[in-house]
Amino acid sequence: MRAQNGREAALEALRRMRRAGTYSSDAVDAVVREAALEPREAAFCTRLVRETLQNLYFIDYYLNFWSNTPAKRLEPAVLDILRISACQLLFMDRVPAPAAVNEGVGLCTKAGCRRASGLVNSVLRRVAEHRDRLPEIPGAGTVEYLATRYSHELWQVQELIERRGYEGAEAVLAANNTEPPLTVQTNTLRCTAEELLERFAKQGLEAETGLSDCEIVLRNAGRADLLPGFAEGLFYVQDAAAKLAVLASGVRPGMKVLDCCAAPGGKSFGAAILMQGRGE
Repeated sequence: MRAQNGREAALEALRRMRRAGTYSSDAVDAVVREAALEPREAAFCTRLVRETLQNLYFIDYYLNFWSNTPAKRLEPAVLDILRISACQLLFMDRVPAPAAVNEGVGLCTKAGCRRASGLVNSVLRRVAEHRDRLPEIPGAGTVEYLATRYSHELWQVQELIERRGYEGAEAVLAANNTEPPLTVQTNTLRCTAEELLERFAKQGLEAETGLSDCEIVLRNAGRADLLPGFAEGLFYVQDAAAKLAVLASGVRPGMKVLDCCAAPGGKSFGAAILMQGRGE
């Protein structure tokens, strides 16, 4: 199936992972490039695959809860459709419930499993109906509960509990499921942060200024190298802490600067920008 949008790309990425054992990042990268998706759809695909895998046990628990057919007995393509659709309902607030359900049903035809449309429609409608008041996962206070709630392996949860206690382990698991925003620094030798923000906005990307005037923070942006302006060298990826180190160094035009820890070179690049092309 040649993907036409973010949902179809996510489904195809999961198929490749399942059949060929491809890493999720490699599968997403390949599908997005082959489909030539625009940045917004590429970002949606990336987030959908990440959120689905990150919350897989949680999603499967509720799919099994509302389906008469256990997940392990479903066709792999049908299970993938249910997973990415339920993910949108449970973890992606900006996706309207009717859209998630209807698109999920539509994917059945495109994936060659049209006969499963009724099952997919029924299960997803139940998820949509109860997503704001989900039934409690049983076994609160147990290793199994945390493993299901935060989609981690039992041995990982057990080890965390031994090291940090139950509440501490739960805090770590919750944090581990949080995706940090993408922070980029504007190459002010080529454009301004305002111009870059405008380009991001035109692509429907969530972006805002960060701690410094040239810093931009993006949420759910997907791959940085697929963002508008990357190929033109209008920005580079660097978090706020690394940028503060450059600002604190006092680098000025005309200086000779030696970066003793230059890999991959973000601070060196930031210093070169502050030097305005004058210096070494």
